[in-house]
Amino acid sequence: MRMKQPLRKAAGNTLLRYFLSYFIIFSVLITGFFYIIRTQLSRLYLDQLTAQSMERLGSLTETLLDEIISLDAINNSMRGNMNIITARYTTDEWHQYQAYHGLMGYTTGQPYINSIVYLNKNRNLVTSTYIRTEYVDGVFRMYSPSGSIFTFDPAPYQDGYRNQLLYFRDGDAKYLIYFPVSTTYANHITFFVINTMEISQLCRNTASSEMPAIALTDPDGNIIAGTGTDMLLPYLDILSHTDGICPVDNQTSLCVNRDFGQGYAMVSLISNQELLDRASTAFRTAYLVLFGLGIAGLLLIWLSMRSTYLPLYKLTRKIVPSLDSRRSYFEQLDKSFAESTLKNRRLQEKLDKYKLSVQKSLLDTIVSSNQPNGPQGLPDIDGFFTMDEDNNIFAIKMKSPKMPFPWSRILDFFWHSLTSEDTCVILESSKDTAVLLLNYSGPEPHKEDVLQELLADLHKESGYLSSISASSSSPLDIPSLYEQAVQAAGLWDRMPVVSFTESGSLLEADHALAYPYDSMGRLSAFLQSGQFREAEAVIEELFLIIDRSESTVRQIPDFFAHCILMDLLASIANAMEHSAIRFKSYSDLYFQALYHCRSCPYRESAALIREDIGNLLDFFREQQTSKSADTYQLKALIEASFTDPDFSIAQLADKFHFSIAYISYLVKKEVNQNFTDYLWKLRLDRAKELLQDTNQSIDEISVAVGYLNTSSFRRKFKQDMGMTPSQYREQESPARK
Repeated sequence: MRMKQPLRKAAGNTLLRYFLSYFIIFSVLITGFFYIIRTQLSRLYLDQLTAQSMERLGSLTETLLDEIISLDAINNSMRGNMNIITARYTTDEWHQYQAYHGLMGYTTGQPYINSIVYLNKNRNLVTSTYIRTEYVDGVFRMYSPSGSIFTFDPAPYQDGYRNQLLYFRDGDAKYLIYFPVSTTYANHITFFVINTMEISQLCRNTASSEMPAIALTDPDGNIIAGTGTDMLLPYLDILSHTDGICPVDNQTSLCVNRDFGQGYAMVSLISNQELLDRASTAFRTAYLVLFGLGIAGLLLIWLSMRSTYLPLYKLTRKIVPSLDSRRSYFEQLDKSFAESTLKNRRLQEKLDKYKLSVQKSLLDTIVSSNQPNGPQGLPDIDGFFTMDEDNNIFAIKMKSPKMPFPWSRILDFFWHSLTSEDTCVILESSKDTAVLLLNYSGPEPHKEDVLQELLADLHKESGYLSSISASSSSPLDIPSLYEQAVQAAGLWDRMPVVSFTESGSLLEADHALAYPYDSMGRLSAFLQSGQFREAEAVIEELFLIIDRSESTVRQIPDFFAHCILMDLLASIANAMEHSAIRFKSYSDLYFQALYHCRSCPYRESAALIREDIGNLLDFFREQQTSKSADTYQLKALIEASFTDPDFSIAQLADKFHFSIAYISYLVKKEVNQNFTDYLWKLRLDRAKELLQDTNQSIDEISVAVGYLNTSSFRRKFKQDMGMTPSQYREQESPARK
């Protein structure tokens, strides 16, 4: 018996030793396996992370490049903008306002444009959309909100063979400037100031815990914009000779993309240490939290679907005619918006072409009735309608000492003196006088001086008296040019060759045929805002202008009247389109008015034209009145629906059958705030009531006022109130005082 106890004790000790030895071996194997797997997975994940980082940085670079390249399309569009072109040749405030308004239109929907700066070199006038800018002694002076002044000399960047991206820093102010290709011979300079805050926001949206710092750098390695830039500062000295992936140490790598060219680069910081820590934590807790992660994942998917997917799905169903399961909703929405924008642009282009063709037809009628078959046959009048700023139109009145007027010799003289692209026609003629219209597209900067010299030589040779008008590139100004040439002829008793530009102060000019650009602009504004009484006053003003023009020679006033009537009709149609009034509902009225405005002489059809325009305007007013009768419900509907997370301006537009633009105008008119601000005001007021009077959690209050994303609610609340919702509750709740 005494022997059994030591044997049992020894056996127990041996079993324990075996168990411990196997347990230790097993633990070492498991631990080794854990670290081997951890190392391999970390390396694999690191390689994948590096590739993804390069891909994300490349995608970010491509996005910025697309935004910058789009500025070229805007710059090209600006070159053909009539408001901007017209402002180069006049200093009156209306045309400068139209040019400014035209520039502002190009910034709409372009968050990367901070400001467009446009210099009219003919008059040293600067138009800038947001940043106050002056042009003094050949340099631009830009005033920052802090009051500092940054000077920018454009001379070194003109005559370049490519577009240039320029970065300047003046104290705390930073300026990233995109300078399109320009020449010193151009009569204007355009450049874009890029919004670096938008670049920083894009970097923040792209950044992640593995890629915490992203920035755009200039050729010298200086940071222009980005997020987490403090982390990149220690590595700026190695950026200038780095491309691709550059390991800095065991925990950090730099990722550099130089697709920008010109020395600019997108730089990101990749954190390896966080990756290793995350892998270790994942292995230690994977088995314990697997089930919890599954439940949390399902809950997160449900919440994400409710807050992101479902609204996006509803919006896509509403806008996209037929859904494509192979493409994302964002792609389909983007395509739908792009197609809509393109469709509207093409429609506007068709309208512009139609108006131009009507003007050309009217002028062709005048020319055909007066133009004889000269040495070159009947001329092509297309040259008067190029709308090219270098193509100048002149009217010239001439008197011959011999009768009848030698029109054949005069036309032959101009056809041989001007270029082959230029045209000369006779607007009217009598026994010893004629009024000619010509377009001069030569390269000379002072075309009027050249014509004066030609006419002076002609006077010395044959004794012809001549009077020459100012110049314009718009065919709408042909009647005004005609009027100027006729008025200048009144000074023939003083000089044989008279320039209206130089002699205007000697004339008692009656501008009966000057095109009413200002009146047209006011009419469009009144119609867009539904101010019908004011619009009727402007229309009556336009008819008085036409009636006054009828007291002069018949043919030119017909052209003048028809051009005004076509623009008047287009303004009414555009305003009705803006107010979402279907064209089919007024097409008969429109086409009847179009026929009379386009094809009938004004003197014979003035009463019918007035009646047609009045009928269209009355129809427009009735439609607006019937729609506005329901808008008393607008404010009530917003106040009844503001807690719905899906409530939007698009729902209001559908409810009242208005366009989104017009419903936005009505909301602003009704509550004196735009829709987004008023909606937030209602939600904020409701949230403050719940914080003061209830014990609901912040998450519950966020949902109760229409915010499924509590983080967004907290952030917006703090932005407006200067404190978090919890701090507000502590300060304002009566139960806690």
